[in-house]
Amino acid sequence: MKPIVKLMTLSLVSFIVFSCDSPTDTDQETGPSFQITGTVALAGNWPETGQVLVNLFSKEDIDANTWSNVRDFEALTSDDLDYTFEDVSVGDYYLILSWYDTSNTDPATNQHIFGWHGTYQPPYPIFTTVSMTEEDNLIYVNFLGDMEVICDGLFCVPEL
Repeated sequence: MKPIVKLMTLSLVSFIVFSCDSPTDTDQETGPSFQITGTVALAGNWPETGQVLVNLFSKEDIDANTWSNVRDFEALTSDDLDYTFEDVSVGDYYLILSWYDTSNTDPATNQHIFGWHGTYQPPYPIFTTVSMTEEDNLIYVNFLGDMEVICDGLFCVPEL
């Protein structure tokens, strides 16, 4: 009888030790997630075709001229100009407005930038960085775009 009790005790202790020590998916550490939200003010007439998008790019990608690595995007409608990006990691980002030409199937030419968070210094836009840090967990960014300047090129800017 004693050997059975010892075996059961040893089994119970082993079970407790291994179950407490084994990592699970919820034990894995993930980086902090933050949110960028805001409203876009748009001037001009809404395009008859295509989509108007708010794009979230890594500052590092755009500074390296890598436009194909959009981190996230949100489609706007003429009735809803609010956007929210959730689960954004710590880092530096740019917010850019584009018109997505759905009739153009070439991903290298089917988006046309017509607004961004920042200013315009001819001949190029100056993007303002949105920085996520450990101390911030919710950032509001309102910015604007002018749909009257939508063009066939990559950057559509007003003539000065």
